[in-house]
Amino acid sequence: MLAEPAYTGQHPFLGDGTPAASGVMILEYSAASALAELRALATPAGIQVVNNPRRLQKVLYRAPGGKAWEVKTWAWAMDRIAVRVKETRDKTFKTAVDGRVVNRTEGIACLGGSALDNEEAYLLAKLMRALGLVYVEHQARL
Repeated sequence: MLAEPAYTGQHPFLGDGTPAASGVMILEYSAASALAELRALATPAGIQVVNNPRRLQKVLYRAPGGKAWEVKTWAWAMDRIAVRVKETRDKTFKTAVDGRVVNRTEGIACLGGSALDNEEAYLLAKLMRALGLVYVEHQARL
């Protein structure tokens, strides 16, 4: 087993139970750790999804009213997302409310997740605010 970081009490393991020196791993808390009682706290469970052989590797799209999924490229998906965000922002953007300058959109919301680190959460919030979003929430503050 790897040396336990004193501040976390976490034991990293690979999926097969062998100690992890690097790469994707599963985390277990030491019974002696102060965090042992707080196991319900968010842990990087998303790590286990990354190496799952059943994980989707392609973009699947089902058109509105469609019955079947279509395989699309990542480039198509990113372009589609950008177009939809731009259209929604343009339709719902407000520059003033009751004579006050607001420059915001209330037609889009953003919900971050516990798998993001501080830097990613910061950048996500900055991007969403730059788009004019008012409703920006993040699980890390819960």
